[in-house]
Amino acid sequence: SISLSYKQNFLTFTFASLDYEYPAQNKYKYMMVGLDADWVFVENINTARYPGLAPGEYTFMVQGTNSAGVWSKNIATLRTTITPPFWERWWFYLAALGFGSALLYSMYRYRVSELLRIERLRLRIASDLHDDVGSSLSAIALMTEMVSRKLPKGSTEMKRLSDAVVATRNTADALRDIVWLINPEHETMDDMLLRMKDAASKLLVNMEYTFQADDGIFSDTLDMEFRRNLILIYKEILNNITKHSHATKVSIAVRKIDNAFSLRVEDNGKGFDETLVKRGNGLNNLGFRAEKMNGTIRVQSTPGEGTTTELLANIPRTR
Repeated sequence: SISLSYKQNFLTFTFASLDYEYPAQNKYKYMMVGLDADWVFVENINTARYPGLAPGEYTFMVQGTNSAGVWSKNIATLRTTITPPFWERWWFYLAALGFGSALLYSMYRYRVSELLRIERLRLRIASDLHDDVGSSLSAIALMTEMVSRKLPKGSTEMKRLSDAVVATRNTADALRDIVWLINPEHETMDDMLLRMKDAASKLLVNMEYTFQADDGIFSDTLDMEFRRNLILIYKEILNNITKHSHATKVSIAVRKIDNAFSLRVEDNGKGFDETLVKRGNGLNNLGFRAEKMNGTIRVQSTPGEGTTTELLANIPRTR
């Protein structure tokens, strides 16, 4: 028997029958157990080649005849072992498996730690904005309003201070939206629906409105960019109704249609002729934000019959 490395895998065997009467008439057959399915007859050729053998154990067997064609009683054998490279050994597989598992686990732990770090950062930013900046804006609005009350009604100074109060309160509302968006505690669809209901109660003042949403519409957390575009589209629709529609009734419906998010807002206002109206920043912004959500928005209106705005978008899952 012989043992060879994986680099010594091109084997040539040479053999001979010990009969010298008519050696040209000697015949041979051989077989490599583990590779050949049957005996290989080669007449009087006394060489066998096996190139590129894979690592493993083999047994080479050969038998010959004399010039009379009588086969030898004994079969010559040679056991050959070709050892595999270290990267094909069982211990290497085990080590690689262990290393790979440790690497994946380390990546998972790093990912989790990064998510926790980002979530804590978002929570801290939201808290700081709410407590510091929000409180300061509220104080500025209150003091400005108190000063304006001491000025003569209709004066230029009073009007300017009143405008400043409105601007400050609008900024505070925008800040509350930002705080809500970055707060990791408000990432579910239920949180989004509560925010939408709250916005409707504040914007649709002196209007009769309904808000309907399917139960358990989506259970996963929502991407922050998706939430941002959705709330901005929603508030833009409600602001347009408040400023331009002269509506008395508004219907808001949130549904799930073919695994997609659907928002439909209808009003009974004065409507408009879609062929005559000039598309301003409001309508353009709606379309732009809908595209960023990988969705579409459709506005249908008829003079005297109100307006219907429908948003349809796929919801990206964060985890």
